[in-house]
Parts: sequence; structure tokens; C-alpha cells
Amino acid sequence: MTDTILVTRFSGEQNRCLPLEPIPYSAPIVCEAAGAPGTFNFNGPTFSFEGINYNNTPLGENAVWIDLGNPNDPVIPLPLNETSIISASKPIYVYLLHLYLTSRSGVAPGEYHITAYTQSSFSELEDWLYGAISFGALEPQSKIVAHSVACVNNVTEGNFIVVSPPLSSIPSFEFEKVNVSLVTDTTYQVTGLDPAQTYLFAADAVDGAGNWSELSNIELPR
Repeated sequence: MTDTILVTRFSGEQNRCLPLEPIPYSAPIVCEAAGAPGTFNFNGPTFSFEGINYNNTPLGENAVWIDLGNPNDPVIPLPLNETSIISASKPIYVYLLHLYLTSRSGVAPGEYHITAYTQSSFSELEDWLYGAISFGALEPQSKIVAHSVACVNNVTEGNFIVVSPPLSSIPSFEFEKVNVSLVTDTTYQVTGLDPAQTYLFAADAVDGAGNWSELSNIELPR
């Protein structure tokens, strides 16, 4: 038996620039070299975007740092002091994430709006989120809402220059369940699709004992 999920790609409003406001009393952006060679201090505010405060995480109300080089513990609450995980050769980005965590995530499940900083590119962070969805740690509707550069690396000085964003929105996907009940046939037909949009399908399956599979492994277009 199969549970079908429809993935809809939005075709409009790509790469807009919209006002981005730090939430009052949150920390300012700090990107600076620390005392020890090759270490940095970093902190940054949480933001409000399109009327939503992105300051709700399983770790508290501060922004977080995402270190994809540490797969066992990639999410770190800010601030970072004398850390060596920041590279002076790459910029620092800020992402606004709308995540739905499940019990498989290892933290309190629920809906979160998160301000996250990282040196990972958009495609790297997107792949990480899709991997978490496939594993079952995130619900499929979890997504990157918007992103921007927060600190530009100064190659000659070996430090960073703080950038005042506007935040750029990005093309996003909306996950919508197609079928009301489990699909027991070998085929399933969907009607009412918009020819101006791109659609992909993914599915998971359940056996007679109630064991669910992971979401089928699909490659979403960039």
C-alpha cells in the first residue's frame, strides 16, 4: 500500500528582495577574528520576515549555526567564541528556515521558524534538508524560506566584513498529499495540474504490520 505525495514547484516570485528586520533586542552581527590564530567569534540576530519571527528553535530563541562538516551534531546555538569551524576563505550566509521536526530528529518535535547562519551554500543546505526528510527527521513541507549573505570574507585581511542584508527569497517547493486514503492499486491518476508548473511525485509505503518506508529517493530540480 502506498501513500502518495505531490511536490509542486512554485513558478513565480523568484529572487525577490524584501525588507528584512532584526528582531528587537537580538544580538548584532559579529564576525571577527579571535585571539588564537585561525579562530573567530561569531554572533548574529534573529530576523522577522514577511510578518513572521524566525526565533523559535528546539535550542531556544537565539539564532543557530549549522556546521554540515559535523554530521553528528550540526546545529549549534549562537554565539560562537574562539571557534575553529569558521573558514576565512568563504562567506557566511544567513538562512530563514521553516521546519517541521519529527520524533526521529532527536529533539522536541514540532513546527519551528529558525534563523540559521552557515558557510554552506544553498544547494548544500538544501541537500541536507532533503536528506533529513528522506530519513524521516523532517516533515516533507520543511523548506528554506529565504537567504542572504551576512558576512563577506576579506581574503587579503583574513577576516570578515559585515553585510547589511536585504534578504533574497528563493524558489520553493510545496509538498501536498494527493490521495485521501492508501493507494492499493498499481496505478494512480492525478487531475487538475497546472501546465505552467513543474511537478514531481514521491511516495512512501506501508506493510501489513504498519511499518512505513522512507520517502522515495527523488532528485528535486534546482
